[in-house]
Amino acid sequence: MKIEAENSIRVTLENYEVFDNDIASGSKAVRIEDIESNGIIRIDWTESDGVAGKYHIGIAHFDEVDGKAKLKLQVNGIEIDTYTLEKNLGGDGPNSLNYVGFTDSLSNGDPNPNPIFKDVQLAPGDRIEIVVEADSLDNETFELGRIDAIEFTSAEVDLFWHNSQTGAMGAWRMHGVMGTDLDEAVTIQMESVNSDWEIRAAGDFNDDSHKDMVWRNTVTGDIGIWLMKGSQFQEAVSIVPVSDLNWQIHGTADFNGDQQTDLLWRNHSTGENAVWLMNGTELTQGVLIKSESADSKWKMLGAGDFDGDDDGDILWLNTENQNVSYWRMAGTDYIESVLVNNAPFDNTWKFQGVMDFDDNNYDDIFWSNTVDGKTGMWMINENGYERPVISESIDLSWESHA
Repeated sequence: MKIEAENSIRVTLENYEVFDNDIASGSKAVRIEDIESNGIIRIDWTESDGVAGKYHIGIAHFDEVDGKAKLKLQVNGIEIDTYTLEKNLGGDGPNSLNYVGFTDSLSNGDPNPNPIFKDVQLAPGDRIEIVVEADSLDNETFELGRIDAIEFTSAEVDLFWHNSQTGAMGAWRMHGVMGTDLDEAVTIQMESVNSDWEIRAAGDFNDDSHKDMVWRNTVTGDIGIWLMKGSQFQEAVSIVPVSDLNWQIHGTADFNGDQQTDLLWRNHSTGENAVWLMNGTELTQGVLIKSESADSKWKMLGAGDFDGDDDGDILWLNTENQNVSYWRMAGTDYIESVLVNNAPFDNTWKFQGVMDFDDNNYDDIFWSNTVDGKTGMWMINENGYERPVISESIDLSWESHA
């Protein structure tokens, strides 16, 4: 959600005035009126803005060379964080060189710092205040904290959950030294989903650092991708349908090193395996994987990078001896089969997804117990399987997609 700073319906200004500027979105921005006092921008968070949870706050502004204005974020009168405008991008007034919007990079090629406030806990009824202090570099010209717009995006989520009984959707954010502790569970406010649709995978398809959801219609074979911002639904995109329901989606990974999320498929009738190489939400090429035989005793679990080479690999479960292995891949070419471990504890544990919980560049394996609802991870490192970690318990009607 983006709010223009001059929006008098959503924003209350104190010691701030609106001025015209062609660079700003909406051709207007705001600036401090009296340099002797702080400027304040107030926004009251409502239920229509979003559910209680963590949000990133980006602020489109002008960062000039004539001062170091300070922005202080307060929620309900409590100071949360501060940010100083000190990029000094050029010029004594607002212009295209010193405009900091919501793009990937600045005019000088540096990474854009937006969002400037991260993981801010908000709930309906909260009052958000951006308190701004004008500043100069010991000269007569002040940087007036010129602000264009404020953007709120739900903080990144790690795991999506789907309740098979109620149809409800949820998300987990993880934290901790190993990234295996539950930080927050949030409800996803979503459009209605016909019961014929199932979530099949998750991955970032529009390069915004937020995981998106892949859905498949179990009757028609239609495929859709929900583009997400954290736990907030943004847009549904339809991609090429596959009417043959023997072909099923089993995961996502980057299989050809182009920094794009690809889709992994298996034909449960013929035993064929394939990868859809994607460019965002557009299919560029379908590739059949030539490999050793994977007969009916082998169950395809998912995709991930288990050997740390930045290429997607394919995870399998041997249903006869409960061994878990992965196909080490070079792009879409099969190299070899590598044993990970025997299945966790006993066969009451169900595969739920793949994710690098501890940020060591090796994907870990996420499981849940079909009897008591416990969840756990197999932590993977450069030597392969490291150890199991038990995490939170869930209701048995929820299924995860990492």
